[in-house]
Amino acid sequence: MDYRAVAEAIGEASDRAVIVGAVFTAAPGKAEMIAEALRGARDQVREHEVGNTHYHLARSGDRFIAYERYVSRSAFDEHRRSPAVASLFAFFEREEVLAGPPEIEFYTEL
Repeated sequence: MDYRAVAEAIGEASDRAVIVGAVFTAAPGKAEMIAEALRGARDQVREHEVGNTHYHLARSGDRFIAYERYVSRSAFDEHRRSPAVASLFAFFEREEVLAGPPEIEFYTEL
């Protein structure tokens, strides 16, 4: 993933909370695999990342959204280097479960 968009959206150094919205669309017949992988990543983040305050998942058919909140830019940076993220994106690539690249947007809290 190209995290240059992060710097543009939230700045290189931010002490404000970082909000991430990520949409994943399943390839045909792969939705349940994605659901299981996303739940596993969410559970790892909730258990191991103290800088994460919200990690919610929702689904509509073959589309999934993850809404995440990190207390700061540094907390988000730790998250993107975490084993949970590495494992999730390796799974997506290895199993070819996505219909296309994820749609990920970054925000800072007002």
